[in-house]
Parts: sequence; structure tokens; C-alpha cells
Amino acid sequence: MTNIQLIYCSVMEDIANESENNIDYIDFSLNSLEDNPNDTIQELFHYEVEKAIDKGNINIINKAIKDYGHLLDHSYIAWANSISLQIVEEQMEDIEIK
Repeated sequence: MTNIQLIYCSVMEDIANESENNIDYIDFSLNSLEDNPNDTIQELFHYEVEKAIDKGNINIINKAIKDYGHLLDHSYIAWANSISLQIVEEQMEDIEIK
């Protein structure tokens, strides 16, 4: 008989990597849903991409892909990656060589 234990932990990946035993885990955490449970995953993802555009920070997009990518259709990831590329291109245009 196999014992299965549900562990809710924000660092489950770290625990699995540090353990000598092979621990299977699934990240099902949706922390942002606690703020507004009526938002869909797609809406949360879109909000994070919009925030990245406003701040000009592609790290926000990278984190959103890491957090929500496994829950979304590939087209959302492709769209977010194209936005990241546009942000970087705009930043490159602003670079001055002296």
C-alpha cells in the first residue's frame, strides 16, 4: 500500500530537490486567486504581462510563465514571449553609445 501525503508548501520544489528520496509533486498553488477568487488563470496571467509592460520588466513575465505556464494554452506563452521581445527591443533603442 502506498501512502500519499498532501503537503502545501511554497518551497515544495526545493524540498523535493534536497530530499534523498524521490518526491513527486504538483504545484497547484494559485496564491493570486486568494486576492480575487473570481479571476481566471488567463486574467491573472494577462494582468502580470500588463504589469511587466508598464514597468518595462521582463522578469515579471518570466515569473508569470513559471507560475501559470503549466495551466495555460501554449498561445498565451508565445504571446507573452513576444511581449518580452518587444520590451527588450524598446530598451535597446534607448541605449546610447558614448
